[in-house]
Amino acid sequence: MQDTEWAGHTKVVFDLSASCREGAANRGRSSSVGMKGGTGVSELVFSANFEGGNLAKVTQVGKTEYDILLSPDTETSRHMQWFYFKVSNVQKGINYKLNLVNMSKSKSLYNKGLQPLTYSEQRLVHERLGWSRSCQDIAYYKSSIYYRKRSRTPFRTLTFTYTGEYNGDKVHD
Repeated sequence: MQDTEWAGHTKVVFDLSASCREGAANRGRSSSVGMKGGTGVSELVFSANFEGGNLAKVTQVGKTEYDILLSPDTETSRHMQWFYFKVSNVQKGINYKLNLVNMSKSKSLYNKGLQPLTYSEQRLVHERLGWSRSCQDIAYYKSSIYYRKRSRTPFRTLTFTYTGEYNGDKVHD
């Protein structure tokens, strides 16, 4: 559900294909090319420029809500079964809704209680706690996106809410 002030508006905040077009000179930067969030305090900056990172595109669809397209798993053209990325500019007390809209399994343990893992860099410093299951409002359901234009097989959406624990934090999902 979109915020009323965002109704009808979307903004691409990360696009892997755009950053690749920028050329080799910009490769290796984690949060500048094709990955800019806005200047608002609650807008996240997404990164996947590290081993295992698999973001393809992120669109901000609400003040604190994002639709995320994942890159396919290695050696496949359409299977997306896991995710790994980093978000920066996380603010304490803000609920961020993340919708991974192109998952490929028809069933998921997320509907049976499994929770996404998160790694807060600030939580590690202050609490000496690394990876934890700290997301809420988790659901896995049919997406409105299909594998191919003429396909009858829909992708699935994994949606969850993460509440920021520290101002300016960097969180890995």
